[in-house]
Amino acid sequence: MATTAQNNLVGKKSDRLFYPIDNSGSHDINAGDLVWYDTSVHYIKSLDSDAHGAYVAGVAQDTSYLNVYGTKEYSPLLGVYVGQIHALNTTGSDTYYTGTPVYYGADAQTITAVAGTNILGYVMLRPGQASVAGGSGVTVDVLVIPLYPTSAVA
Repeated sequence: MATTAQNNLVGKKSDRLFYPIDNSGSHDINAGDLVWYDTSVHYIKSLDSDAHGAYVAGVAQDTSYLNVYGTKEYSPLLGVYVGQIHALNTTGSDTYYTGTPVYYGADAQTITAVAGTNILGYVMLRPGQASVAGGSGVTVDVLVIPLYPTSAVA
């Protein structure tokens, strides 16, 4: 069957979604952290393991609190970038190429090319870069693919 050219886009998601956060101070989030949605407590947390990568929501737009005169003040919601390219810290001994799948590394802002269970995204090297050797202070651009709530909104 032949197709014809047509604009079949029926809707476009925002580049960010807003999620509730924990305002107790137990799960503070930094701007730029990969975050996951904890379905048992119904708020986002900084990514802390490969297993929680199954619920990655994206990258935190801001820090979860403001420090006002020494007191943490929380907003009820935090913006999370979804489906965007972010510069993330690399792991030494890893080499990254365009299209390299990446997984949870040492913390919520570090990725590794060593295969884990849940792919967080794919490396998108800049023009002129054939590869990047990972290490301290070295970042690569990563297209972060949210795994939550994609199945619910797809």
